[in-house]
Formats: sequence, structure tokens, C-alpha cells
Amino acid sequence: MSLFNELKRRNVIRVGTAYIVLAWLVIQVAETIFPAFGFGDAPVRIAATLGLLGFIPTLIFAWAFEITPDGVRKESEVDRNASITGRTGKLLDRLILVFLVIAVIYFAVDKFILAQHREASIVESARLEGRFEAIGKSSDTPSIAVLPFADMSAAGDQEYFADGISEELLNLLAKIPALRVISRTSAFSFKDEDLDITEIAARLKVGHILEGSVRMAGGKVRITAQLIETSTDSHLWSETYDREMKNIFAIQDEIAAAVVEELEVRLLTPPSTTETSPEAYALFLQASHFSNQLSAASLEKSRDLLLRVLEIDENYVSAWTNLSTVYDRMNSLQTMDPEEARRLSAKAARIAITIAPDDSDTNDLMGWITLRDEGNLTLAAEYYQKALLLEPTNISAIGNTALFLAALGRDEEALALTQYQVSRDPASSVAYNNLGMRYRFIGQYEKASEAFQTAISLSPDSYGTNYELALCKLLQHDIGAADITIANESSALFRQLGTALVRHAQGKKKESATIGQDLIDTYGEQLGYYIAQLMAYQDKPNEAFYWLEAAYDAGDGEVKAGMNEPLLESLREDPRWRELLTKMDRLPEQLQAIKLNVVVPDEFSREKWL
Repeated sequence: MSLFNELKRRNVIRVGTAYIVLAWLVIQVAETIFPAFGFGDAPVRIAATLGLLGFIPTLIFAWAFEITPDGVRKESEVDRNASITGRTGKLLDRLILVFLVIAVIYFAVDKFILAQHREASIVESARLEGRFEAIGKSSDTPSIAVLPFADMSAAGDQEYFADGISEELLNLLAKIPALRVISRTSAFSFKDEDLDITEIAARLKVGHILEGSVRMAGGKVRITAQLIETSTDSHLWSETYDREMKNIFAIQDEIAAAVVEELEVRLLTPPSTTETSPEAYALFLQASHFSNQLSAASLEKSRDLLLRVLEIDENYVSAWTNLSTVYDRMNSLQTMDPEEARRLSAKAARIAITIAPDDSDTNDLMGWITLRDEGNLTLAAEYYQKALLLEPTNISAIGNTALFLAALGRDEEALALTQYQVSRDPASSVAYNNLGMRYRFIGQYEKASEAFQTAISLSPDSYGTNYELALCKLLQHDIGAADITIANESSALFRQLGTALVRHAQGKKKESATIGQDLIDTYGEQLGYYIAQLMAYQDKPNEAFYWLEAAYDAGDGEVKAGMNEPLLESLREDPRWRELLTKMDRLPEQLQAIKLNVVVPDEFSREKWL
């Protein structure tokens, strides 16, 4: 008998065929299932290797042994007349047929269903990889990832706080225009993985990592932070902060400031592809520094520096927008003639939007200028709408749109946007001040007080915040606390105004009237809206309406935007109130007709605010 015929008789060929088909099915299933569960390609390689290694031994076994009614026996010991290889062969044929049918079904499912998903996944992975590669090649842009800080507390139950510290620092660093900060989702995705810093940096395509730890005990907290340069795996900076828990905001600011300072020294020099010259950019950074100090002297320094920037680069749009803001702040602080300040602020804003009409910041700025100077609600709404469409997470645009919505009487939407503003800008006294205003205007004085107190802790010398906090205390009938608070107000104007309100609440009406008259003599033409509030609180409706009319006739934008001020509550039942609203085009039905569609960005959750 030939070897081939003997192989057929002993079912070696059938066993080999069945083995190959079954092994192929096992490998295909492993290739589909195991990667989906995060096991990678290793199980597939193991299955393929075992399949190859087992093939020859299986053929040898089929040649040397035979299945009989009495079990498996050596082929040499089986009587040919008693052999059942024919029946075994038919059984193997049916098994092969079943395996082939399963293979065909699997092939069809794989080709027409699974393959489409795989291809889509491959395309998406390639797109993301290409995006990361492109980002990684942007070597001129400093980059950093803030990893979740480790919880080092004795009980290990402060993970939420450690994560919160990390996220707050990330948010602070994300405000630096010249720094690319990896999102929380990406940075936190490595939280439970045992990877070293260089591997994480390679995956995120960043040049720097900020990591640290947090330990809380009682009312104290220890935060350790370190900045690592990933290309050399070396520490650029590290620091340990031991503070009282009440100073947590200051700790976050200190850490962020230290990191920024280190990055500025090593990294944040103007790249060759910047939109302006290195000299103009350096002056611009100085101007921004002084602008944020919000004092008369610092604003003048900022203005002078920005004018020097524009002498170098007259098309530097950021300098124009910042100059407009500086003049607006000088108007608010009354550090220069208000009319001239508003005129120059508007001029700078209009130049900025002419240079960059499709920029979110320029549209945001023009929304405020239009509202402040013209009171054109429809046009202002168009500017704010465009600003948010261009950049839905623009914190400045979100904050200003919230103020605009409040002026329209859409308090809930205004509050939601302001809460988002605070969630993205948690170390900003301005953001917390805005939040306090939103709570105060809807009568939630306790929450308003908390927000104003946080704003003060972040910026003790910010103007007007202690005044707002004192108003909350007055409206809660806590006159003693209001008296103490207003004495801490940094702005002489607001301190004087607040004192007049407090003295009236204390029953010292003559003293209150004297202070009020002094305000009129000193600031009458510029402070009509606030004088009207004082008059309304002093139960002088005639004088209150006079000053509201005067403020409107003088083009004061605040009276147009702030007619829902709680201090004016006593005037709302007076027939003259509706007459004034009619004159100002601020009737409720008119405000409701203003179209502005606002959506709070997706990543924001209001749960912690409710």
C-alpha cells in the first residue's frame, strides 16, 4: 500500500485538515476578542505559536494511534478486520464540514461587520496619532502635563483633594497663551498605570511634567510639587508647602507662579513664528502684568507700555484689545476723565476687530463696548454670540455674556455661565466677584457672601469687592458686619458710598445724607447710577429717579445693564419705573425679544453648585 493511501486509511490527512481549520478559527477569534479586552497581541501570538508547535505531534499521533471501541490503541496492535477508521473518517469529514461552515460564517461576519469597525478604529487611531505627532513636532511651543498628585494622607482618603489640587493647577497653567497644556482627560488617563515619567511624556508628547503629592492632617496641608524636564529626566524645580488649609488658594497660586516663572526663564521666549516681534512681545507681557494689578499707577504703566508695543507693531491685535481693556479699567477706577477713557477704549476695540473680525476676543470686547456706549442690546448679542461660536470655552467671553444675560433678566443662564467661568478660572478674584454678583442679584446672599469672601482672599486689594460683600450683609440685615467690611474697601469711592448706606441702616440718616451730598459734589456727573441706588435706599424716590435719568442721559452703560439691582427694589412699583424702562428700551417684553442662544460647555457639570 502506498504511503498516501496509508495516510488516508489512518485518517492522518483528515486529522491534519480538521486541525488546520480549527487552529485558524481559534487564532481568528483570539485576534478579535483579546485586544478588545486590553490584552494586546500577545495572546494571538501565543495561540499561533502553540498551533504551529502542535501540528506535527498531532499528525504523528494520528499515524501511530487509532480510535477503537475499546479506546485509543496503537495502530500496530489493531486488527485490520476490526478497524473502524472508516467510521472515524466519516465523523472527521462531518467535523471538518462543520468547522468550514463556521469559518465561512465567521469570514462573512468579519468582512462585512467587524472589518468596518476595525477600519474606522484604524483610521481614527491614525488620525489621532498624526495629530499627536504634529503636536509633538511643534518644538517651539512649550508643553506640560499636570499629573494627578499622590494622596499621602495617613488614611489614604484624600484622593479627591489631591486630584482637585492637580486639576486646579492645570486650569491655572492653561491660561498661559504661550504654553500648551495637556487636557485633564489625557493627563489623568495614566493615573492607575505603572509607567515612568519618560514613558508618559512620550505618549503625551510633552516636554515637561508637573507632579507632586498632598498630605492633609487636621487643618493643615502639605503639598510637594516638582517640575521635570522630560528630555533629560531632570528636576527643574521642586518645593514643599506647609500651610494652613485656609490658605489653599494661595498655595495653588504659589505653585503655579513658580512653575510659570521656571518655564518663562527657560522656555517662554517669543518663538520665531510669533505674531509680533520679540521686543513688542516682551513689552506686551510687562503691560499685562501691570494691567492685572488694577491700581491707578499700574494701569498707567500698562497703557504706556501698550502704546510702545503698538509703535513697534501697529497690527498686534492683542495689544489693541488689552489697551481697550486698560482704558475701560481706568474709566471704572476714575483714574482719568471717564468720557475720554470710554472714547479711547472704544477706539482701540474697533481697531482690534477691524484687524481680526473673526477673533473671539475682539468680538467679546465689542459686545461689551456696544453695550456700554450704545446700549444696543441686539448688536451686543450678535457680538457675544459670535464670540462664543468662535471659542465656546473663552472664559472672558463667557463671563461677559453672563453679565449681558443678567442685564436681560435671564438670571439662571447668567448664573450657569458664571459658575462655569469660576470652574475654569478658580483662582480669579474677578470670576468669584462675578459669581457673587449673580447670587446677590437673585437674592442668595449667603452664597454671594461666600463668593465675595473667596474673591477677597484671592485679591485682598481688588476694588469694589468689600463693597459688594458689605451690601450682602446689609441686605441680610447684619449691619455690624457690613460696617466692619466696608472699612476694608480699597476704593475710596466705594468705601464712601458703602459707608453712606451703612450709616442710613444704623439710623444715622443725617450723617448718611452728608456723605451722599459729598459724593454728589465730587462725582455727581460720573456716579449717577450709584447715587441713584443710595437715594433709593435712603427712601428718596424723586432723587433716585433724577439720578437714574441723569445717568442714562450721560450715556452711563451701567444704568442700562443694571436695572435689576436689588437696591433699586423700592422704585419698581412707582409708575415712573416703567416710563424709564420704556425710554431706555428695557421693557421686559423688549428684553425677551433679544436673541442669544447660550450653551454651557459640555465638560461643565453644575451638580456641585446645586
